[in-house]
Amino acid sequence: MEDRYSEEFTIPSHLVDGSKSLGAGNILHLMQELSYHGADQLGCGEADFESRGLAWIFARMHIVINRRPSLYERVTMQTWSKGIGGLFFNRDYRFLDAQGNTLIGACSSCLTINLETRSMVRSDKVAALLDNWVQNTEEGASPAGKISPCPDYDLVPVLTHRVMYSDTDFIGHVNNSQYLRWAVDCEKSVNPGFDIREVSINFIKETKLGQTIEYYRGIRDGWINYAAKVDGTIVMLLEMK
Repeated sequence: MEDRYSEEFTIPSHLVDGSKSLGAGNILHLMQELSYHGADQLGCGEADFESRGLAWIFARMHIVINRRPSLYERVTMQTWSKGIGGLFFNRDYRFLDAQGNTLIGACSSCLTINLETRSMVRSDKVAALLDNWVQNTEEGASPAGKISPCPDYDLVPVLTHRVMYSDTDFIGHVNNSQYLRWAVDCEKSVNPGFDIREVSINFIKETKLGQTIEYYRGIRDGWINYAAKVDGTIVMLLEMK
């Protein structure tokens, strides 16, 4: 068994932002694609899980950005499964430049859900389906911890958005990359010079077509915090700098 999945990739124009660098939300988008390819390598990819009525979802994500790759830059993208940690299946990532320097390192903590009931499936039951799960124990980044929400009195409302069809993915909920994209958009509106260097995200509850998401912003211990709520219930927490 190979110790990671790896592919070469040239950053295209539709994935960069106004700085001609890979957009923050698109970092998550590419990591999602890497996850599917990496899972396919282990025999537990999207099609295999769908046939069992299951799907992988990101529950937590920690991304450390040394430099966002530039327009048309050639990068090597790597991912590998690192094993089970508590409830989560941990998968790590690296984006490398042409000299082998780490541009981006990350760790996702994934769960599996039953596509019919939308309920979580216990990690030990899913692990029983996998012959080879741990590829190596290298660390792209440390796993994201549980984020505590800022008190409501420290939060300022910054965005109200009704979920549209293009916000959702084939699992039937808002794609994970959208949450980071909206947070960066909000931050750039109040702090135009902001350049993301690190982010941790907790995806708490699904958000679906037609629901209205409200974003709230706060500052705590040097971190910029965003809480996404639907009908007053927190569905996502994020801290970045």
